[in-house]
Amino acid sequence: MRKRYYLFFAMSVISGVGFAQDAFEQKFNPIRSELEEWDPVRGPWLSSSLEAMSKNEPIPDRTFPEDITPAQMVSALPDRTRNSVEELAMGDIEGTDNEREQWGQVRRVLVRPGAGCNTRTARTYGDPHISTFDGARYSFQTVGEFVLAKSSSGIEVQARQKARRDDFSLNTAVAMNVGGDRVGIYSDDLPDGNSSPVRVNGLPVTVTTHKAYFLRNGGTIRRSGRTYTVAWPTGEAVVAELRSSGSMPFMNVTVQITDCSAGSFDGLLGNANGMQRDDFRGMNDD
Repeated sequence: MRKRYYLFFAMSVISGVGFAQDAFEQKFNPIRSELEEWDPVRGPWLSSSLEAMSKNEPIPDRTFPEDITPAQMVSALPDRTRNSVEELAMGDIEGTDNEREQWGQVRRVLVRPGAGCNTRTARTYGDPHISTFDGARYSFQTVGEFVLAKSSSGIEVQARQKARRDDFSLNTAVAMNVGGDRVGIYSDDLPDGNSSPVRVNGLPVTVTTHKAYFLRNGGTIRRSGRTYTVAWPTGEAVVAELRSSGSMPFMNVTVQITDCSAGSFDGLLGNANGMQRDDFRGMNDD
């Protein structure tokens, strides 16, 4: 009896997940139809990518020449289609917690700047100096590995600062979670014998100049000279400029986010709430 009970319970859980998934797909169908009407090739890819991202699955291969992310494809939509899919995505969602989470992922891509969202940029540069998302400026000349920006939606960017003399340090590596893909860029102290400065999910990769390297979960990496740009499938970006001062390699790092997609933030680059005065509050401050 006990074995049959456990088997029935497992089948019930699986069936419940299947029903929830069917409910999400039914509600997603109008968005899929709008995108397919817009373009018979790019539309199905974009809708399939949105569904894959909502399930934390790899996006499908691109079947068109543009090497862009889902968010960049959304930005290319004509106004009528974009307004329509935004309105559909922002409708009232009733369902399970899992279904609401899936719609949250879809909204992160479809609701872009121009619909009440702002783009914010922050930097860590030089030895190093920091400019937060809200425009506060300070110097952070210390040594270690630090969270630059971490959001409630899963975005995370970390920097490694290495001592270069007794009185200052420089950024020598940046690591990030790009929609579930781990990306690291190094100007010094490569973690293995490979000369490429880029690692994806722990493995060295070669990024060809002016040709995008595709991440399995929808992001891209681009290279121009010694500058690498990592784009999230949801629209955020990190730019790592590899430089050297004499015999000391280092990098300057710029992080760009959007209000609507990113959620709440903490880290050295501030909380991106529009106020400079609270960018220096500690974790235990009221």
